[in-house]
Order: sequence, then structure tokens, then C-alpha cells
Amino acid sequence: MNKLLLGTGVLLAGIVAAPAWAETVETRGGIKVTSDDGRFSARLGGRIHLDSNVWIDDDEFGDLPTGVFFRRARLTLEGEAYGWTYKFENDFAGQNGDNGSGFREMWIGTELAGVKLRLGQAKPYRGMEELTSSNDLLFMERPFASGSGIYRQYQTGVFADAAGTNYGWGVAAYNLRNGADSDDDTDGMGVTARGYVLPVLGDEVLFHVGGIASLDKPANGKTVGASVRYAGRRGPSQGLGSTTDEQQSLGLELAGRVGALALQSEYHFVTLAQPAGEDTELSAAYVQLSWLLGGEVKPYDVKKGVFKSPKPASALGAWELKLRYDRIDRKGNDPDVDVGQLSAGANWFVNPNVRFMFEYIQGEVDSNVEGSLVAARAQLSF
Repeated sequence: MNKLLLGTGVLLAGIVAAPAWAETVETRGGIKVTSDDGRFSARLGGRIHLDSNVWIDDDEFGDLPTGVFFRRARLTLEGEAYGWTYKFENDFAGQNGDNGSGFREMWIGTELAGVKLRLGQAKPYRGMEELTSSNDLLFMERPFASGSGIYRQYQTGVFADAAGTNYGWGVAAYNLRNGADSDDDTDGMGVTARGYVLPVLGDEVLFHVGGIASLDKPANGKTVGASVRYAGRRGPSQGLGSTTDEQQSLGLELAGRVGALALQSEYHFVTLAQPAGEDTELSAAYVQLSWLLGGEVKPYDVKKGVFKSPKPASALGAWELKLRYDRIDRKGNDPDVDVGQLSAGANWFVNPNVRFMFEYIQGEVDSNVEGSLVAARAQLSF
């Protein structure tokens, strides 16, 4: 039923956004239709991320799943009507049996005095890697600073952002329940703000500095908190704490590019308020490095303050070597826990729409419980 509704929605939106007098049709991977007066447009895109993993060492956990699975399988419809923008995105790989929905971004928006405003479901502005599209991630999974549940990716609320030639900012207020939940009750509220500046911005060299502040206050028994899967998406899980009271977060972003080399790092400090005893404190940090062997320069999107995927300079594609060290620590009311992860590998960009990712991942808890695997992804996006 969900697929039928999605197909119907795509068809109806296409009819509305692309009237019969449309003259421009583009097919650069996706399909975009624009009316002759430019007031209506609709673009259909999508992504397929097919992952596989093979465990090298899982003796300490028992047999962990080895195999092939769809990490993402999305269709995206976005466009413009009378100056209002919209986006509809569903992830078929992210659907569950309770509500049959894989809603990701789902909003309408406009621009006022140079500020982009959106109403609906989107990502709050919380970190450089958090806001990087999954099509452009350096590694198959985001680091603990983003992928641990500290920041819930999609929330329903009001979003505003703007950018200049070398800076940008974004603020959001949202309900802690996302649009895929089956009930209509509020689960609390949250607010977040992010800003960044580029003191150096050139074709070959750039330097990015950013920061975030976030506050989540759950309600009606809603719990917010964090847990991580180390050594891969389907690796063992480690809980890090939760709260029904309040979560405060502060973060710092540093990134740079010198020719074919790109470096990115973030540090996030999170406090989970506890009704009794000491609060739980989480510290998450990572540093990652990439090197494009063909001399390509990693693109940077000033409007979003994130890196993007390179375009191959050769007909044979572009190769990228990568390395990341990732860590998250817990202190406070619960016993202290330290989780670390080392990842290394390569990305092959066959063309602007297709890439393959290869990684070796080793994770550990408290320096004595370890697991490692080899993972790969075949990716098509348009």
C-alpha cells in the first residue's frame, strides 16, 4: 500500500509541478521538468546503497551476521511551485512493520529576506557530518558523534538557514517525534543552532570552523539518549545512557582542504540530566582524512557547510584513500565506558553517479572487547 501511495503522490506532484506547456526536460541522471515561465519544476531522484560485510574477528560476541543488505533505497521528489519549494523522500529500506513508513525529508519551504524557511520534517542543524548527504559520506557509516543517536536525524518542526560567500548558519525548533511515528502525541521539544565561517576559501585551500548548540526536552515518557554499534552497521551494540529530563549538547567543527588532501574533525559534549545522582556526560570526537589519488579537489558546499563527492578527472574514475579514528566516552551516574573505532579503506568514483566503497573496521570497548570486519558498498545515486 505504501508503494502505491508513493507512486500516486509522485504522479500527482509531477502533473501539478510540470504543466502541459513545460518546455525544458533534463535527464542528468535524474529527471527534471521545468515550465516555460520557470515558476514550476519537479525533479525525481533516488539512491541505492547495497552493503556487504564479512567478519574477521567476532569470537568475543558469538556469530554476528555476515551478508548483503540494502542500507538505503530511496526515491526523492523535489521542486518548486509559485516560489514555494518542496521535498518528499521515502526510504524503502528504512520502513518498519509498525507503520510501513520510511519518511525522511518531507517539507515545504520558501525564502524571505535571503533566509530559507522550511516547515515539515528535516535534519536539525547539528554537526558537519550529520548534515552531509549519505551519498557524499567519506565512510559507509557516520562517526559516533553523529551516528550514536545523540542527534536524532529527522525531526518535524520549523527550520531556517542562510549563507554568504564564506559563512552560514541555521536554527531549528522541532517536535522530538518524527513524521513516521504512528501516534499524534508530542514527545517533547528541541531547539538547535549551528554556525560556521571559512577564514580561508580558495580553489585549492580552505579552512572551516563551526559550532553547534542543542537542547532537547522530552515529554510524555519519551526517552532520549545514545548507543553505538562499533565495528560496522551490524556490529555489537553498546548503550551509553538516556534521560527523560533534558539533553544539552555543544559541538565544535574543524575542517580543511589543501589540494587533493582533506581533513575533517568534530568534538561534541553532551549532558544527559538525571533525576537522581550525577548527570551522564558523553564526549564524542573523530578525525578523518581523505586523499584523492588523481589530483581531484574535494568539493565544498558553502550553502550547507559540508564536503561533497568529487567528480572524476579521468575516464577510469577517481580513487580516494581514507582513514578515520572515532571515539565516544561516558562518565557520570553509570559506570564509565570508552568506545573506539578505527576505519581505513578506499572509494572508487566510477562516474558522478556510481561509486564503490571498501573498508576495514575495527572497534573496541574499554580497550579489551574487540571486533573487526571488512565491508563494501555499491552505490548509485541520481
